[in-house]
Amino acid sequence: MSQKHGELGQRIGALVQAGQIAEAYALLAPVLAQRTPFPKLGLIGEAVGAGPLRGVNAFLERRPPDFRQFRPQRAPAERKRG
Repeated sequence: MSQKHGELGQRIGALVQAGQIAEAYALLAPVLAQRTPFPKLGLIGEAVGAGPLRGVNAFLERRPPDFRQFRPQRAPAERKRG
């Protein structure tokens, strides 16, 4: 599974370096919307951060989309009240 996250990071990094920030976020959003262990997120970040700093900074400085749209919705009975 860690190889999968490393490869995803490489694909995201390639998009970032190509200036395709929205496409990079589209690949990253589903990962961030679920519970992903920090070591696996670290593999993605390591691959993205391996490119030139200018592209990485552009990716990090852009306001991310609302990731809540990717979260699975709970049934009404499961939602917390209050």
